[in-house]
Amino acid sequence: MILNYSPKYIKLDCLLVREINIDSKKLMFAKSLIEFCKKNNILVIAEGVEIIEELKCVKEAGADYVQGYLIAKPNLEIKDIPLEIKKLIIES
Repeated sequence: MILNYSPKYIKLDCLLVREINIDSKKLMFAKSLIEFCKKNNILVIAEGVEIIEELKCVKEAGADYVQGYLIAKPNLEIKDIPLEIKKLIIES
């Protein structure tokens, strides 16, 4: 589908992100997909990031954005991300 359209964003599905820190094939696939996206000016959102190790892997792979329970749980109110989580994202 990516080849047929020119999306601004794509999401790495949570099934790919889950346990990416212990599955080298998932990490390799994510890195290849992100590299393709970078070369084609497509931003990448890694969804389903739940633990610090997953965050580190998707950042290492080059994801532009992350979402998941590690960052914030679903809420009816729009809230700012806690400072300690912001630091974690920047420092990971």
